[in-house]
Amino acid sequence: SKQSEHSGKGYWFALLAISGEKYNLEAGVYVGSETFRIAKSEVTLSASSWAHLSVTYDGTKFQLFMDGTLLATKSFDDEEPKYQKRSSQAVHVGKYFKGLIDNVMIHSAVLADPQGTSLCPQNVKAVDDHLVAYYRFNEGYSHLTKDSSKHNNDGVIGLVCDKATENKAISLKCPTGTKITEILYANFGENEGGCGNYQADC
Repeated sequence: SKQSEHSGKGYWFALLAISGEKYNLEAGVYVGSETFRIAKSEVTLSASSWAHLSVTYDGTKFQLFMDGTLLATKSFDDEEPKYQKRSSQAVHVGKYFKGLIDNVMIHSAVLADPQGTSLCPQNVKAVDDHLVAYYRFNEGYSHLTKDSSKHNNDGVIGLVCDKATENKAISLKCPTGTKITEILYANFGENEGGCGNYQADC
């Protein structure tokens, strides 16, 4: 995702659990004036095998793919493109997700092979002019992930995601050698109990 930590606006690509091995694959983009464009498709994912998920967006149309197969197309041809493609927001890799993700590539242009059949990790070159970021997740236990492209867009992996009920404490645990410098609160549509507060022991 590339969302503002202050407004939640930007763009995202997510898996939303339905039940069992069924998920909603969702892509969205903020296009201004409190308007979002969203495309969804239901997918079935097995915990015992890898799946390659990809999305393209050309300013008016989404295409969602799984293992090279087109799942869904959502067109917004009747609307004028409003989304500004340049953004100074920091890239945050990692939100609440139960599963495994590997070899995430972000491109700044529509690919000649949007299905991704030629994007096997061993064939990807970090000098691709349209490759904005390439996260291999080879760091082991870390809250940071290095960008293997030439742009050095290193990512930050979320440290904690939890649900705070009445008078419940949430612990933020940092990897060895790091420290908490800022605490951000994110509301994902559900509040329970009192408003709560932060207490940091530094």
